[in-house]
Amino acid sequence: MTQSFTRRCPRCATPAPSEQLYCQRCGGSLEAVASTPTVRSREFAPPQTAPASPTFYNAPTQVATPPVGVPRISGQGEPKQPATAYSPTLPAAALLPQQQQVGRRLKRGIWGLGIAALILVLVLGTAGYFLLHLLGSRSANAGGSTPDATPTQSSIITTSLNETITYSSVIITLVSAQQASRFADDASTSSVGALRLNIHENQAAPLDTGGGTTDPYYGYGKPFNLVLPGGKVIAPDSSKIVSGPTGKASQDNWLDFSVPTEVKVNQLTLRIGDTNQAQMDVPLTANADLSAYQPKVVQLTTRVPYGNTFWTLTTASKQWGDGGQQAGKGQRFIVLALTVENPSSSDVNAFPPDYLRLQVGGNQVAEANDNLPTGFAAGTTSSKGLVAFLVPQESTSFSLVLLGNGTAGASSQATIPFTIP
Repeated sequence: MTQSFTRRCPRCATPAPSEQLYCQRCGGSLEAVASTPTVRSREFAPPQTAPASPTFYNAPTQVATPPVGVPRISGQGEPKQPATAYSPTLPAAALLPQQQQVGRRLKRGIWGLGIAALILVLVLGTAGYFLLHLLGSRSANAGGSTPDATPTQSSIITTSLNETITYSSVIITLVSAQQASRFADDASTSSVGALRLNIHENQAAPLDTGGGTTDPYYGYGKPFNLVLPGGKVIAPDSSKIVSGPTGKASQDNWLDFSVPTEVKVNQLTLRIGDTNQAQMDVPLTANADLSAYQPKVVQLTTRVPYGNTFWTLTTASKQWGDGGQQAGKGQRFIVLALTVENPSSSDVNAFPPDYLRLQVGGNQVAEANDNLPTGFAAGTTSSKGLVAFLVPQESTSFSLVLLGNGTAGASSQATIPFTIP
């Protein structure tokens, strides 16, 4: 006999009698199912698919338990868990407070980041200001006193020297040496201490072909150096005047060196002369022996005829400089003072480099400088001048040679020998 069905399970679409409260297949509740048309057979029941539910949040799962007395279908085991219940999407009005709260938090976060960035900029800017101020102060202290600061002078220890030496036709007197931690008018020296050499310079060296009118063209960076104990050589850090005197001028000058204050003045030596020049070492002690650097001068009266003229060698000097120049390394200047007479009735005109030579050993040396006239008028009784030659420093025996080449009206040469020990 065919059983009559009046409704279907809303979960698995299985037909069920109208009086049945739970589905015999899945155990789902049939109470809320509305009446449906009766069908004859389960086989002909049209399949129904549960409508698609939008995905929202899952409500807690509840398992429906059939009431006592309802038999379970054999072979199906325990009743299955009913379908999960879903809640519809919350309306926009319900989400508004939550969105507003998120917006407030976002705004607070942005304001917080902005304030933090502002604080960071202020901190870095303040630190940078003080750092630049500190570096500027150090730079000012290293490079000299600031315009609004009055430098103070530390205690000075002065040592008298009064030593005289000639360099490049300039007579240099070392007046005194002063020591201090630093000199107020010169911030160029290092912090270890400073030594100042006070000097007087005069371009009026005797027996000089330049006659005091030749510019020596020397500065103080290379030719003036201080030799420290142990042999270390240092250049001056600064000087009051940057170059030597010119045009018969004289000047007072000072040279500053970085020297530790514990080093004594009498332990120091001033080395004058560039590396390619004849150098002179001057000990910084009072009454030092500087005779080796002084000109060696001999007086002569040798007179010889040369053409229509007569030449007399009056003075011969061996020295370290002439004409505003220092002798080269391993060399010396021989400077000769000459007097020329022309008792004839004819003028004599001649260029001194054409006929003047100095015999040194087996070599004849051409002149380096002279201030001789280029002519001797008839009746001349005393025309004077100087001529200089560069020779090896160890040479002692020489001969002045006046070449017999027809110049100055002379057909044969004349010689004047002399010696400078």
